[in-house]
Amino acid sequence: MIRIDRDRTGGMRVTFFLRPDTPRGRVSVVGDFNDWQPGAHELRPRSNGTRSVAVTVPEGTDVRFRYLGENGHWCNETEYPDVRQVGEDSVIRVVAPRRSQDDALTDASVPAPRPRTGRSSTGATARAPRPRTERASTGSPASDARSRTGRSSTG
Repeated sequence: MIRIDRDRTGGMRVTFFLRPDTPRGRVSVVGDFNDWQPGAHELRPRSNGTRSVAVTVPEGTDVRFRYLGENGHWCNETEYPDVRQVGEDSVIRVVAPRRSQDDALTDASVPAPRPRTGRSSTGATARAPRPRTERASTGSPASDARSRTGRSSTG
């Protein structure tokens, strides 16, 4: 797995992650950024159970790399979607990641959503129910029943 982000100096930080035992033992990431030197960038255990190491390169760089484990065990990056295989090597172009919609929604610079209004999803304004008014009784049970149903005696 790989994560790409900008470091404090403006360079691009590429962090390489591996699962705890894939491959077993000590593992280094080697590539053109460290002259393919084993041990120069050894992945270290993290509290979340993964192992990782970060390198910094200029933005736009094509980084060619492989993972080298103990006893000469080589493996390639298979989980990051933007990595392509060139010969036996993994290659990735290092560019600043695009902000996802989720990132934009959690960004402090984004204004908070406005409070809900009385409008429905169709745009109609919701109305509060009208208060019931009592009608004066005429004294006749039939006329009182007609006035409650809205019908008149004339039809």
